[in-house]
Amino acid sequence: MEKKSGIYRHCHHNKLFEYVYDEQERINYIINRKPANEVDTRLRLFKPEKMENLPKEVKEAYKAHNKARKAREEAYKACEEAREAREEALEAYEEANKAYGAMYKVLKEAIVNNMDKLEELHRKECPDCPWDGKTIFPKKEKV
Repeated sequence: MEKKSGIYRHCHHNKLFEYVYDEQERINYIINRKPANEVDTRLRLFKPEKMENLPKEVKEAYKAHNKARKAREEAYKACEEAREAREEALEAYEEANKAYGAMYKVLKEAIVNNMDKLEELHRKECPDCPWDGKTIFPKKEKV
């Protein structure tokens, strides 16, 4: 059910007119939260004002307000969708990162287990390399 909103009379005891976002929410609040001896009077006086009765400036401000409210609601919805998408993406990233970590360990182990073959390949592919088994910058002996 769509919320009924607008400019209302006597939403609160100390304001003659004000904007109400959700009429039913306000009625429920009056019934459930206001003193019992005030409920009938509040409900009797709490009424929406007809747009055609409002001054031009109030009508224009109300229309601009509604346009801004709708834009805000759409932006909020987009934020919520983006937040949900981000959470899903983070979960996927965490799973992928765990798999990556496990595979990185497998790769390191494969390199260690095949170092003799890799060193043979290195000697063949890089014949002029100064690699001494620890560095490409071996210390030169002093003469």
